[in-house]
Amino acid sequence: MRGIFKQTILGAIGFFGAAAVMRGVIPWPVEYGLQAKWEYFREHKDEFDAVFLGTSRVFRGVDTPLIDAELARRGIRLHSFNFGVAGMRAFEQDFVLHRLLGLEPAHLEWVFMEGGPWTPRFKHPSLTYSSRSVFWHTPRQTLQALESVHRMDASLSERLKLAATHLDLMLWRLCSYGQGRTLARKLLLHGADAARLANTMAIIDEQQGYQSGDQYTGRDLMKGREDLREDPSDFEAQVARIEAENEAFPAPETVNRRAVRGQYEAASEHGVELVYVVDPGYEGAPERLLLHREGEIPLLLNFNRPSLYPELYDVRNRFDEKHLNQHGAEAFSRILAATLAEEILGKRE
Repeated sequence: MRGIFKQTILGAIGFFGAAAVMRGVIPWPVEYGLQAKWEYFREHKDEFDAVFLGTSRVFRGVDTPLIDAELARRGIRLHSFNFGVAGMRAFEQDFVLHRLLGLEPAHLEWVFMEGGPWTPRFKHPSLTYSSRSVFWHTPRQTLQALESVHRMDASLSERLKLAATHLDLMLWRLCSYGQGRTLARKLLLHGADAARLANTMAIIDEQQGYQSGDQYTGRDLMKGREDLREDPSDFEAQVARIEAENEAFPAPETVNRRAVRGQYEAASEHGVELVYVVDPGYEGAPERLLLHREGEIPLLLNFNRPSLYPELYDVRNRFDEKHLNQHGAEAFSRILAATLAEEILGKRE
C-alpha cells in the first residue's frame, strides 16, 4: 500500500511538473487579437509611456494616435498604446494589468483602465470554457472570482455551481488541459496563421493598437449597426437612464475592493500611475463611481454622462449601441486628450 501511495505522489508531481513546464510555453489566446497585442507590446514595451486597457469600447473608441497628437499640440509628450480587446471584462483586465506591469516597461508612467463590474457570472455560456477564460483563471484571479461569488445575492445552489465552474477552469489551467493543439500550432506555425498574425501586427503597429469599428465587418457588430440605424428608440431610451443608473446602488459582487487595491499596489511598485476612465457606454457604471467616492479609485474620469457629453450619444456617432464609430471615436479622443491635459498630465509638466 505504501508503494502505491508513493507512486501516486510521484506520478502527481510529475504530471503537475510537466503541466507547469507546458504552461510556461503556451501562447496567449488568439481570440479577438489578444495574443497579437500581447506579443506586440512585449516586443515594444519600452517605447510607450501609457497604456489604455479595457474592452472593445477602448479598442474601437480610444484613438491613441489622435490622443498623442492632440496632447503634443498642447506641449505634452505621450506615446500611448491601445490594449483594448473585445470581451475583456474586469477579472481578465486585472490579469492583463499584472502581466503588463510584470514586463517592467522602462518608460511606462500611466495605465488608463476601463475596469467594469466584477461579476463572476459568465456573459455567454458558450464562452465559459473558452481558451481565454481558462487562461486568466490563475489561483489569484480564481480567488477573486470566488470572493464575488460568495457575496452574490443568489441561491446557494447557483453560487455553488458558479464556484465549481471557476474552480474547474483553474484546474484546466493548472493541468494545461486541452493545450496540446495550441502548443503544436505555436511550434509548427502554418503559413496562413503566420500571414494573419503579420497582418494583425501591421495594423497594431500603424494605429498603436486602435482600430475603428468602421474598419470591422464582423457579423455580430454589423447586425448591431443595422439594428441601431433602423430603430434607435431602444438605445435612446437606455441613454436616458444612464445617469440615474450611475447613482444606483451596485450589486455586492460587482464591487471588489481587494482586487482594486491590489491593482494600485502593483502599479505603485512599478512606478506607474493608475487612472480609471469610464467611457461613454450605454448603461450606468455605479460600481466604479462608488469606489471613487470611497477613495478606492483616487483618479477617475467619467465620460458616461449624456447630459455633459451629448455628442458622444448621438446616433450619428455610434457604430452600434455599445461602440462609437470612427467619427465618434475621434470626438471622444479629443475630449479625452483635453481632459487628460487639463486635469492630469498637464499638472505633471
